[in-house]
Amino acid sequence: MPYAEAGKLVTFGIVPDLPETGYGYIRRGEVSAGEQDTVAFEVAQFVEKPNLETAQAYVASGEYYWNSGMFLFRAGRYLEELKKYRPDILDACEKAMSAVDPDLDFIRVDEEAFLACPEESVDYAVMERTADAVVVPMDAGWSDVGSWSSLWKLAPTPPRATFATEM
Repeated sequence: MPYAEAGKLVTFGIVPDLPETGYGYIRRGEVSAGEQDTVAFEVAQFVEKPNLETAQAYVASGEYYWNSGMFLFRAGRYLEELKKYRPDILDACEKAMSAVDPDLDFIRVDEEAFLACPEESVDYAVMERTADAVVVPMDAGWSDVGSWSSLWKLAPTPPRATFATEM
């Protein structure tokens, strides 16, 4: 992916086919500069799970994608941004890696140092803060099965299925 090679932090935005209140959204900005075969947009905003009316407006606007939580970037580039925005997380990771216990082809990090690492998602720690995030639209029939309705769509339905809905 040329955007990641050029130092951008890429996230994949799922093209929504319906208003979904169970997913976070990404609002796209301007087309990202560059001579690329794949179109990417600057990330204008990450948005938490909206109510139905807001989700309907997002889908109708064509400016929003579902947040897939999938990323692509060079490791060194991510670490630069992590150092800028969450040096405490980077420090904890470096401490955990400084006392590794190699086990064949597996590396066991120092458990105490690892457990001391603050818990924060890639989104919150870096992606929502960096000026170098781009979103690549993806339309691949994706679902994170993060809601009962998305699970229902994937499950085979017997002719006389029994199910419950919210009351």
